[in-house]
Amino acid sequence: MNKLLSLVAAFALAGATSALAATVSPGVPVGTTDSDLPAAKWRGQNSGNELYYGVEPLNSGTYRNEVGFNWTSGASTPFTFSYNSLNGEVLATIGSGTPGAAFTTAPGLGGDGLVLSMRNGGKDGATISVTDMFVNGESVGGFSTAGFQQWTVSDFALAPVLSVTGNILFGGTINPSDSERTRFQIQVADLPPVPLPVPAFLLLGGLGGLVVLRKRRSS
Repeated sequence: MNKLLSLVAAFALAGATSALAATVSPGVPVGTTDSDLPAAKWRGQNSGNELYYGVEPLNSGTYRNEVGFNWTSGASTPFTFSYNSLNGEVLATIGSGTPGAAFTTAPGLGGDGLVLSMRNGGKDGATISVTDMFVNGESVGGFSTAGFQQWTVSDFALAPVLSVTGNILFGGTINPSDSERTRFQIQVADLPPVPLPVPAFLLLGGLGGLVVLRKRRSS
């Protein structure tokens, strides 16, 4: 019993001192909300201005700014996405072009996760994928898919300024009607609460009670 108590105490100490690391899971948890939260979308170019950033729903011009970029097949192009919770500024960039003006929304918009959405279905074989993505300095790897796929990024370090960086790899030939057929979107989201494990001190208390009970029975 004393050995068991020692193991639980060591586990509690390790849990209290370790930091969470960013994790990526396929799909989107039930109960996730993203309405009116910051977002950015890079999509197949048909008129130039195909980088949208602002807040959901991005399909409405009221909720976004736009900036143009050149689709270069086979090129790995750096991108950024940020939201400053202190002043409400949302900004996204692609390549080395001149960034657009920041979209200003409400400050203090939370969001403890990101929902990534990617679609590949270009008529002429255009593809889009992401490599070397970092969220607030933590690596979350790369993303690619055939068809449509979503991922959820959670447990990354929270900060007043959310910062996402990475590279977008464009492939194939973009068709003028491919805007929504070939796209990548980052969406700030409020994830549903995860049930917390029983605190270690409660475990210790329970085991302590077992020790007392055992002593009483043996006396």
